[in-house]
Amino acid sequence: MMEDKQLRKYPFFKYIGAFSVNKTDPLKAIASLRYAMNSLQEKNTSLFIYPEGKLIPEYVNHLTFEPGIGWLYDHCPNCDFVPITISILMLRGSQPDLFIKIGQPVKKESKDSNVNSTSFLEQCLTEELKRLHQKANTEKPAKFFRNFF
Repeated sequence: MMEDKQLRKYPFFKYIGAFSVNKTDPLKAIASLRYAMNSLQEKNTSLFIYPEGKLIPEYVNHLTFEPGIGWLYDHCPNCDFVPITISILMLRGSQPDLFIKIGQPVKKESKDSNVNSTSFLEQCLTEELKRLHQKANTEKPAKFFRNFF
């Protein structure tokens, strides 16, 4: 899913499966979410979303998501929502180190059923990102990769 303005600016993303969402028109936004939901009903499909809806600084205390991710979470109960965190750090001189961590699927517990799904997913990904930063900053990259793979 990619904001329609960005997809027009970078049309090559269409060739790798990106589709647009118009965040300024609620009816069009819901149509895009329904398209995503229907796509997820097919076998062996994945949907990658940057739920922040924009580029954000590397270190933030709390991620803030667009509400569509919560809507998808609520409407796709048989789908796994897997947090994937990415961090680019300059640890060894002028060459950046890329750290990627794929977490476990997240599920709301019955005690959390009153919690807003968007807030729940924000909290899960924020915690994963903090763990990635802590691990990346305290271990040498070679050791980091051995521990996660």
